Amino acid sequence: MLKYLAIAMTAILIAGCQTNVAEPTHRWASTNDADRAQYQHDHAKCQSQADISTSRAALDTDSEGFSVYKQCMNSRGYVLTAYNN
Repeated sequence: MLKYLAIAMTAILIAGCQTNVAEPTHRWASTNDADRAQYQHDHAKCQSQADISTSRAALDTDSEGFSVYKQCMNSRGYVLTAYNN
């Protein structure tokens, strides 16, 4: 009985420690009908050029790195739009 209680308490604690991930608010839309593979290639190149990671701080829209990334994506035919499910 004690074993089951310990398992239940562990499950409750683990469930309580999960963080909620925010839903995206914007997305890159291709003006050139780029497919997913092309988008991933362009995204990786621009991310590397801007020397940014996917951390929340690096993707802050007010950061210099994001500005470089956005200019790169724009030059490859993408526009940043509001994300609508």
